[in-house]
Amino acid sequence: MANLTINTDVCIGCGMCTKECPCRVLKVEGGKALVDEKQSPNCMSCGHCQSICKAGAISLFEQKCEPLPDEHTSVIGAIKTRRSVRKWKGAIPNEELKEMINLIKFAPSACNYRPIKFMVINRPKLTEVLTHLASRAANLETTPAIFRPVCAYQAKVDIIGRDAPHMIIAYADDQHKEFANDDATIMLAELELALVSKGYGSFWCGFMKVLLKDPYAMEYIGLKGQHCYGCMGMGIPNITYHHLV
Repeated sequence: MANLTINTDVCIGCGMCTKECPCRVLKVEGGKALVDEKQSPNCMSCGHCQSICKAGAISLFEQKCEPLPDEHTSVIGAIKTRRSVRKWKGAIPNEELKEMINLIKFAPSACNYRPIKFMVINRPKLTEVLTHLASRAANLETTPAIFRPVCAYQAKVDIIGRDAPHMIIAYADDQHKEFANDDATIMLAELELALVSKGYGSFWCGFMKVLLKDPYAMEYIGLKGQHCYGCMGMGIPNITYHHLV
């Protein structure tokens, strides 16, 4: 459990922290946010609760709440304010999404080989893909890392794609594969910051990456013979953060 404290004198009981907590560690009782002791061991210290608390009632590791900087659309501001978004208002306009993806061609690449290519899967196609791959994974000997999200998905709780409007997949073939992982990580990190600078949101989707380790899964989405090196969900956030954490 992280060193999480709630100033109940300041808390206004809006419940935004409970809705934003990905691990369901918080609850509202008697008009105040509280730590659910049964769920507290699941806290992963992400800081979302502190960042979203408009009243400034939550403190993680005894950090004081700092307001978002005015330069939050700059590179430095984007680095400071980026958060993993899991609630969505809608899809990013197609032309703007293309613009964001085209930006990352300027990212550095080992020996300038540039082995990474990208595929974007949008809803409702993404729902179809996740449903099929989760069903297949449930019948295979899956790793513990993917077993829980697959079971949750089959119970209609999407902790794989987090209901994101878009999923971008970074992939490459066997040529220059020794550099592909680093290249994909750098490019997706730069894409994440570009999205933040435009007011969009994203999250790194490790569960999808695990699903796509299965060659069948890559063939199913039309990438036979390719290897996945990273996945990211994207969209217009339906959430506003108020503090640096």
